[in-house]
Amino acid sequence: MQKGFRGVGFWVLFSVLVVPCWGTIPEGQTETLSRTKTAKSSLAPLAAYTPTFGVLVGLGYFRKPAERQGLEMGAYSMVSFKPSILVDATVDYHWTPELRFRNALGFSTFLASYYGEGGQTRRQDNVMFPKVSTFAKTGIAWERDGWALWPHLDYRGWHEQGGIPHFPEEDRIAAALTAEYQTPDRANRLWAFHPQVTLRAAAATSRAPSFAQAELDLRAFFQPVTDLVFASRAYFATSWGEPSYTYRYTGGGAGLLRGYFENRFRGKSLAAVQEEIRFPIAGAFSGAVFADAGDVSDGIPNRWKVTYGGGLRFAIPPDRVAKVRLDIGVSQDQVGAFFLFGDTF
Repeated sequence: MQKGFRGVGFWVLFSVLVVPCWGTIPEGQTETLSRTKTAKSSLAPLAAYTPTFGVLVGLGYFRKPAERQGLEMGAYSMVSFKPSILVDATVDYHWTPELRFRNALGFSTFLASYYGEGGQTRRQDNVMFPKVSTFAKTGIAWERDGWALWPHLDYRGWHEQGGIPHFPEEDRIAAALTAEYQTPDRANRLWAFHPQVTLRAAAATSRAPSFAQAELDLRAFFQPVTDLVFASRAYFATSWGEPSYTYRYTGGGAGLLRGYFENRFRGKSLAAVQEEIRFPIAGAFSGAVFADAGDVSDGIPNRWKVTYGGGLRFAIPPDRVAKVRLDIGVSQDQVGAFFLFGDTF
């Protein structure tokens, strides 16, 4: 087993300093929109450490509007002394309770980590190189009674810095449509479901051929008692044609197959299941144990890997509109630790 941590590997949270902005959320409503007419917000200066990038400092800001009206956002930025910068944000605007302008964007100059293609890569084959990557999704969503339909544009950019590039540069836009359902008032129900279907297609360019993709994301939550949640996810995705570098599916990192490092497996198709038990500890602290299983491949994803682990969550006070999580996952040949905002799914 690999003992060291690299890339987005081992993050140690030094501190989370919180500056309250508006009001508080009553206990038991931390995962639902406020029923008052006051927006809820938290500001969180952060400091972290990773062996690859050294000390990082950053800032996170989170806001939920009252009664699904106005601005809703979550954003954070981390800067290393190498120097490198990472910015990730979702910025939504609720015009009405049924119409929302949804946006997600990101920018990173952190080193790229590449192990090769397919689901049978080796950890010793990893190479790292400088790059600038960007993404943006924007569109208008219609939402009603838990149902949502979101046609949007999906932009991804990739530009390597110096030397002979490993992959062609990208500035590419795909058209996408997401349809989903989420059980209303999830925190007040014993069971909750969140199925989601996404279709995506991009026309051919001078650098890359056309492709199309389909994704099915099924999520279920069982809450027998307050703050104890059994969460399950099944995720399947496939491509037709040849998706370019940034549109290929990946396994490893903080979201899927935790225990393997970011970008460990890459391919045109993906199949995975995730199980997680989330439980309270004390106050704003909670914990989770999890297991992930899946495969990423250019063919049929049938050589599944299994990872498992646990983590801590911290609901940022006083409003608790966002969570900080630290997950440590174990795989066959790597151990990954990841510090991010929000639950995995």
